[in-house]
Amino acid sequence: MARTSDAYLTHFIDLIFDFKNARKGGLADFLDFWEDQKEKLSISSPEGLNAITVMTVHKSKGLSAPVIIYAFADSKLEDNRGEMIWYPVSAEHFAGFDYLLVKSSKNIENYGAASTILNEQHQQHLLDQINVLYVAMTRPESSLTLSLRSLRKRLTLTARSSAIF
Repeated sequence: MARTSDAYLTHFIDLIFDFKNARKGGLADFLDFWEDQKEKLSISSPEGLNAITVMTVHKSKGLSAPVIIYAFADSKLEDNRGEMIWYPVSAEHFAGFDYLLVKSSKNIENYGAASTILNEQHQQHLLDQINVLYVAMTRPESSLTLSLRSLRKRLTLTARSSAIF
C-alpha cells in the first residue's frame, strides 16, 4: 500500500468489491449488509510489520506483547456511579412491566431490594475491574507503561524492574 493511501478507504473499497462478487446485490442490498455488519468490521494489519496493535484488554486475553501501555491505570476500581439497574416492580402498578430501568444513586439504596441489587452490581463491577487489571499487568513480555491520569505522568516498568511486584 502506498504511503499516501488511506487504509480505511482501501478496505471499504475491498469490502464493496467482495460484497458485489459474493452476493450480486445492488446498492440497497449493500446498505442492508453494511447496517448489519458495520460494528463487526475492522481493518487488520499483517503480522510481522513494525506496527502498533491497539486493542481492548478483553481482546488481549490469552495474548502477550513486548510492550503494553495501560491507559488510565489510576482509575478507581469501585467507581460505578450513575450506572443503570433493572429494579423489580409490581406489574399491576407499572402497566404490566416487571422491571424499571433506573439510575443507581444514594437515593434508592434504602428502597426495597435496591440495596441488594446495587451490592451485587458493585461486586460484579469490582471483579470485572480486577480482571482487567490482572490481564493488563500480566501481558507484557518486556515493558509495561502505566498512564496515570491524576499525575499526568507515565510510569514504565521493564523486565528488570518487575521484581518490585
